[in-house]
This record gives sequence, structure tokens and C-alpha cells, in this order.
Amino acid sequence: MSVQITTAFAKQYEVNAQLSIQQMESRVREKFMVKDITNAKERFMDYVGKATVTERTTRHGDTTYSDTPHTRRMITARTYHVADLIDRPDMVRTLIDPQNAYLATMRAAMNRKIDSICFTQLVGTAYCGEDGTSTRTMSTLGTNEIATGSVGMSTAKLIEATEILALADVPDESEGGTNFTRWCAIGPHQVSDLLKEVEYGSNDYNLVRPLVEGKIVKWMGFNFVVSNQLPLSSTTRTCIAWVKAGAGFGLSYDITATVDRMPNKMNSTQVYLEMMFGATRLEEELVVSIACTES
Repeated sequence: MSVQITTAFAKQYEVNAQLSIQQMESRVREKFMVKDITNAKERFMDYVGKATVTERTTRHGDTTYSDTPHTRRMITARTYHVADLIDRPDMVRTLIDPQNAYLATMRAAMNRKIDSICFTQLVGTAYCGEDGTSTRTMSTLGTNEIATGSVGMSTAKLIEATEILALADVPDESEGGTNFTRWCAIGPHQVSDLLKEVEYGSNDYNLVRPLVEGKIVKWMGFNFVVSNQLPLSSTTRTCIAWVKAGAGFGLSYDITATVDRMPNKMNSTQVYLEMMFGATRLEEELVVSIACTES
């Protein structure tokens, strides 16, 4: 039973419970390639790599063949859940039925968990190979990690991220469609970093005029997602630039909610949410990790 419900005991009639301020919806799920998966570990995508062209220098010679690379990216789905109990006497004392409020706050918690897992896996170890036992990290390419030094987010870092994608011949949305829309996830501290920069804050550089709205929507070709769920190690926040085609979200089953009476818990009502999903980076070239100091 939630021991916190006593804070809601009513001295007068109430009609509903108000949720505390919190992130309610996932901010990145729809910005990943979503695929239904039936197994805990499953192939997400097979890729054919770059072919190499060589010059023909002889007549009637033997054909030379290039070994076209093939790769496979695997995804692992895990089950996540959240539950709590509501005693009937509590419902009488509060004069409200908190079931709907519990369901809403648990759903919000699950959506935050989705974002946390998506960000962590987007820059974490990815599994590939025939049986998914080979690994690839962001350091595999040696170019897709922008180190922090001792500075926060800056226009210079976004320019570097744009250059990294360009050097890998990553198309933008105008060339590759919506699967190549460019996203950049940053935290609130990085929003402040950018708003303080002359280049971003000046209307001469940016027609979006961010200082009017006090938020960042688009800059340097990136659409921004602001989240507190990005990985944080000590004072270093890992921000991420990516295109949708480089991020995979595997869904075994979506958020499932049940409300049941529990005879073994003095007939308390159990509110229970569960979901099974996983995320992975699909191609290293399509993701850039940007370390930013928060101080």
C-alpha cells in the first residue's frame, strides 16, 4: 500500500486528485524507427554496406569481385512494470477514487522510462552479427563522439555534429525523407548555453527568434528535443544528435494496465502497468554523441 496516500486525506469534499508536475508523454519514441518484435531478442534490421568501385585496366581479363559487406543489428526487449495498492478505507477518507490518478502517473513514469532507455541505448553498446553476440560502440568509428573538454553546448559543437553527418554522406530530410529528419536531444542546461550565445540569440542569425519564446525549436538544421532523461555522469551530460533511420525501437507489447482486487491484500485494489520494449542504435554513422559540461 502506498504510505503517501495519507497526505490526500480530505477535510472537505474533493472531486479528483491533481497530479504533481511531471513529464507525461514520451518525447522520443516516435522519433525512432518502430518495429513490432515477438521475441525477447530479435533481429531488427539487416544492412548491405558500401560497395567499392575499381578501375578496369585490361581487356578480356578476369572479373574482379568486391566483397559487399552485410551487417545485422539486433535488439533486446525487456519488461518494465510499476504497481501500487489502494486501500478501500483510504478511498473513503479521501472521498475520491484515486485509481485514475494512479494510472495516469504510472503511465507518465513509463513514458519517462521509455525516453531514458532510448537515450541510453542510442549511445550505448549495440549488438550485431548473425546471432547478436558481436558488439559495436560509438567509438567504433572514432569520429562520432564530440568530447566535452570543459565547455557546455555551443554552436561550434552543433557545427561539428553537422560536419560529422555530412562526412558520412548522411542525407537530410529534403533528400532522404522523414526518416532522415535531424534531431538533437539536449537538457535544460544546454538550452541555457545556446540561448546565451550571440549567434543563436540574435535575430540576425536566426529567424526563429528564440529569445522571444525562451525555448529552442530548430537550429543548425536540427529539431530539438529537451529532456531530463539524457545520460548524466557527474557534471557531464551526454547530448545526442541523430536521424530517425539510425535509431530503432522494438515493441513486444505496449503499455498494458490492469486494476484488480487483491484478496490476499485485504481486498485492496492493485493498479498495475507493464510494457515490454527495447531500443538500439542502428548505424553508428547516423548518431553523434555530444558531451556537455554542466556547471
